[in-house]
Formats: sequence, C-alpha cells, structure tokens
Amino acid sequence: MHNDLFACGVMPDCEQISIHISPEPEWALVCSAKLIVSQQPGVLSALENPGPVISQTERIIIVQGDGKALVQSRHRECGTDSCWEPSSAHQICDLVLGNNVAAGCAAMDDMTCRWSPWGPGGLENCMDVDDWSCDDVAAVLQPK
Repeated sequence: MHNDLFACGVMPDCEQISIHISPEPEWALVCSAKLIVSQQPGVLSALENPGPVISQTERIIIVQGDGKALVQSRHRECGTDSCWEPSSAHQICDLVLGNNVAAGCAAMDDMTCRWSPWGPGGLENCMDVDDWSCDDVAAVLQPK
C-alpha cells in the first residue's frame, strides 16, 4: 500500500481535465498550461474515462514548479467513490509542453496555451520514487 495523496486534502488549481475522446474542458487545458508555464507549484487533476462501461483512472498531479510533478493514480470500475482501488506508486514525471505552448501562454492565445497529461507533451519520463507524505506535498505547495 502506498501513501494516498488523494487523501491529503489538496485542492486542484484548475478544473479536472477529463478524456473520453479528447481532453476537455478547454478552460482546464488552458489553466493547466498557464500553471506549468508560471513555474509555480500547484495541483492538477486528470480523469481517463474511456467508456462505454465505467472504467476510470484518476491522476493527482503535484506540480513542483521546476518542470517536474509528483503523480499518483487510482482506478475504479464502478460509479461510487467507495470502490477506488488502492492508489499506485508515487512517480516523478517531467511536465512536457507541446510546441508553442509557452509562447501561446505569453501571448494569451488560448488556442495554443493548453496542456493535458495525454499530450501533445504531457507527462513523460515517469519514474517510481519513495512515497511522499501529505506534509511533503504541503511543503512543495508553499508559495515561494
């Protein structure tokens, strides 16, 4: 069993990004890109919902402000909050921006200023790390 980062009580800085056919909602993609480009710490949330039956994988993404994120996922195959399977190992991943994302954010162009964990760009080079505690997460999220 791994420390459950979902139970740490941290709130996402942007609306949850979800994917069924393509990532949405648009404003969550823009908000996520702006957070990553800002080089400030924060929290993102993502939900894969491929359908047609309930089969969901949720990720909590702790943005560290240095181009990396602490990521944990959990999975469920029912429609209630009580049936999440135990959370995965903790991973450190690179937060990769797609082409022209940073420039799009600087120009306030919401058509290019967008990010999702499924790309283009996304979460790459993920490696398992020792579990973090909720205190570790809170320390990373402190304003610099």
